[in-house]
Amino acid sequence: MASPIAEFFGRLSKAHHDRLERITGSIRFEVVSDGATEGWLLEISSGNVSARQAEGKTAHCVIHCRRELLERAIRGEQNLTAAWLSGRINVDGRLELFRLFERMLPGPPTARDPRDLVSGQEAGHR
Repeated sequence: MASPIAEFFGRLSKAHHDRLERITGSIRFEVVSDGATEGWLLEISSGNVSARQAEGKTAHCVIHCRRELLERAIRGEQNLTAAWLSGRINVDGRLELFRLFERMLPGPPTARDPRDLVSGQEAGHR
């Protein structure tokens, strides 16, 4: 069975991302678990993302974090900027790529679509 990280990066690679149309760059993830480091490389080019496992490749942005933290972020349970500001992850290089990656992550599981609030679709108003 594929890891949640591999599945997430696989989904990113299969879709075109309109908000990344004008972006070109690469992000390397150094994911640490039980003393071992697993490397992933995301390459962004005109809205297309490719992801693959890659150790030590040069990248425009490098994110170093624990596996558990990245998995929580992928599930929408962890804000990466908060983790970065509190020193639980390290980010080197182009910070705008880090911020763009964070926008590709799902929101919190309890988040609601604000359009539902405006249209009266929120629970109790149906």
